[in-house]
Amino acid sequence: MPSDREEKVTKPATQNVWFYEMASDGYSLDDKRNKQPGFGDLQDIVTRFKARKPKSDTDRKQKFFFVCRKEIEGEDKVYDLSFSKYKEDVFEEVQ
Repeated sequence: MPSDREEKVTKPATQNVWFYEMASDGYSLDDKRNKQPGFGDLQDIVTRFKARKPKSDTDRKQKFFFVCRKEIEGEDKVYDLSFSKYKEDVFEEVQ
C-alpha cells in the first residue's frame, strides 16, 4: 500500500534544474581558509538565483543556466547532476 506521501505526488515538481559554476566561495583554498577580498561568487549566486528565468537562461556557455529535467533523467532513469556534463566549453583561438 502506498504511503500518504506517494499518493500526493502525481508528477515531478521540478521541470528545470538551475546550474551555477561557482569559482570561489571567498576564502583561500589552503588549510587556513583565509577570507579573500570581495565576496567570491556567493553574492552573485544569490542575486542570479532570485532573478532566474527558466525559459531564457539556457545558454550553456554562460556561468549559470537551466537544464530540463528530462535531459538530466536520461533514458536509464539515472540522474546525472555533473556540471561538466551540461556546460559547453568556449575555446578562443590563440595566435
